[in-house]
Amino acid sequence: FFETHLNLCLSTTNKGPERRGFCSFEASKIILLVRNPWDAMDSYFNMMLTNTHTKTLSDAVYEKFSEFYSELVTAEIETWTNFYRGYLNMAKKMKISCLLIRYEDLLVDAAPEMVKIMNFIYPDIDYSEQIDAVLKENKLAKNGSYRPRGSTKIGKSIPRYSPSLVKEITEKSNPLLTRLGYNHDSISNLGDWDKELGCKYSQQGHSNTFRANVGNEIRKDHKFGRYLTNWRKQHTDDDKSPLETKS
Repeated sequence: FFETHLNLCLSTTNKGPERRGFCSFEASKIILLVRNPWDAMDSYFNMMLTNTHTKTLSDAVYEKFSEFYSELVTAEIETWTNFYRGYLNMAKKMKISCLLIRYEDLLVDAAPEMVKIMNFIYPDIDYSEQIDAVLKENKLAKNGSYRPRGSTKIGKSIPRYSPSLVKEITEKSNPLLTRLGYNHDSISNLGDWDKELGCKYSQQGHSNTFRANVGNEIRKDHKFGRYLTNWRKQHTDDDKSPLETKS
């Protein structure tokens, strides 16, 4: 699995991963999980500034750092776009089996998406019954100890983006944004998307591989990468006075 918080393969510019994992390894299949950038970037902003996965910044904090927020999302949309373009282009060029799954589809109806995933990994085995049992158990457990940050409504972060930001983000991320059904005016209804984007380069018969976790980290010294921790600590007395969050 590869997702945007941990880029594990060479980028299209051969600069390397965003962050490396424990070790490099050979992989022959990619399951690419994509989340709409509007919510993904806002979630990243909250995660880095609260140093948690569950707390949401108050409106007052958003207002105070509105300029910083704008700078962050206009930079991060390039990371988001290059990440997915990089994987899809690599899969096409190297004929690597690649399955693209939208995070939002997992939220709406997880069972068929999990069936797709298991069929992709084990094409000769039917895991439908096991998946139904696991999802039923997970529902009863109410996600265990994890609680998502605030509302799980898809596109909940759209109001955070001014018209000028929407325009800039859309221009930087299209046509990929539209092909994924993530235009800002249709995201709440999960707009139609180009499903061929996810299976177009799937070649089950191929045994081609690529090496993950190689190259220099492209965002290690980036203002909106690792340095965000320093920025947060400068504004919170080294985390002794955390930024205000919603109750």
